[in-house]
Amino acid sequence: MACSLTSNLIQPFKYLIVIDYEATCDENRGFGPQEIIEFPAILIDTNEKKIISEFHSYCKPIRNPILTDFCKQLTGIQQHQVENAPIFNEVFESFEKWLIELGLLDPQQSSQQSSQQFEFAIIHCGDWDSRTMMPLQLSLTNIPTPSYFNRWINVKKHYSNFTSKPPTGMVGMLNQLKLPLVGRHHSGIDDSRNITAIVIHLLSNGVCFDITTTANPNPRNRNRNRNQNDSNSNSNSNPNSNPRNRNRNNNTNNNTNNY
Repeated sequence: MACSLTSNLIQPFKYLIVIDYEATCDENRGFGPQEIIEFPAILIDTNEKKIISEFHSYCKPIRNPILTDFCKQLTGIQQHQVENAPIFNEVFESFEKWLIELGLLDPQQSSQQSSQQFEFAIIHCGDWDSRTMMPLQLSLTNIPTPSYFNRWINVKKHYSNFTSKPPTGMVGMLNQLKLPLVGRHHSGIDDSRNITAIVIHLLSNGVCFDITTTANPNPRNRNRNRNQNDSNSNSNSNPNSNPRNRNRNNNTNNNTNNY
């Protein structure tokens, strides 16, 4: 969907929050459950088309506290960074305090608010972050799922509609839009900033960022891996060629929370 640049059409959401988690991982089939070890979030004003604020924290994993060599090489996150970090419960509390301080969350009604009442929407490069990783992490830490995580925007779908090209990954979108890759690929905060650049570029070209995906109420579907969720978004590439997905592909054969 694209808006006319000459119209006064208002974006569906006043703010977008770009999130790209990093999680514990390994090449081995039996590794799991995965846990979030980096939680970045970038707030975009859709009218001003600029970054308003950033949130970032590493998270100390509990189930598999020692990062694998594979994970450290892939994400660039080192053991001392997670050992000295707060656990996920504390990070998530800080994240919601950030939302409250920005006036995006009502501290008295946050658990009761429906997703339709929020001025913001979560946006990812794909569906894995909110469809798979966040539900698993919240389940592991016994945190009720906030309603604003029950629906989100997959930037790949809006990119595809705008360019009339098949959905592709973050690097592919940057290349097609002639935007530079900043920082380290698979660093959560760097990926979030690169995805933000894509979003702002699309906003500036009249793309309307409406919701693309809602949470599946069937918990069995939460164990789908990122490649399965985004199979249409990666039709032009072999999913096994991306090392980040090896653990996610392998663990889909297990009927557990591992993936």
